[in-house]
Amino acid sequence: MLDSDDFFHKNKLKQLFNFFSKNKEKKFVQNLPIEINNKVKHLKKNKNSFLSYWPYLPPESCISFRRNFMNKFLIKNNKLRFKFKDVWLGFRMGLFAFFIEENFATIEKNLTFYKGLGESNKYKKFGLNWFVRRKNSFDYLYKISNKEQKYLINLDYIITLIISFIFRFRKL
Repeated sequence: MLDSDDFFHKNKLKQLFNFFSKNKEKKFVQNLPIEINNKVKHLKKNKNSFLSYWPYLPPESCISFRRNFMNKFLIKNNKLRFKFKDVWLGFRMGLFAFFIEENFATIEKNLTFYKGLGESNKYKKFGLNWFVRRKNSFDYLYKISNKEQKYLINLDYIITLIISFIFRFRKL
């Protein structure tokens, strides 16, 4: 996937081809962005898991997947596509890959230049929209998973619920 204001590192397609060739069982992979707002910033994480990036996942231009993964995702996501507008496609796919398919990988290289313009500016970290979006992400995960609710209950979820409630109460 590639957003119109982002672009790939010159070796990204080769890296993806090599990754999927060597990892036939893998269906979904993300790479790390090079953020180019006012300055260039390389994002680095040390773990190869979804949870090491939560609540941050690289932008949609950093994700790649096999066709059969996308087909399964579209079937599962179809009923919910309009209900959770604040949960972006790339994040939905990351949740689906990690929690439902249990098939999530990260190439620990900065292969995508990301500008972070437009809609992402609406979600300032720890602001009202940011917490509402986090709560929607948890709600989306609960809806697509067939697991019990306790699967989602953790300190992050509880804090998000409390703060979302406080923000809504203050807004009334």
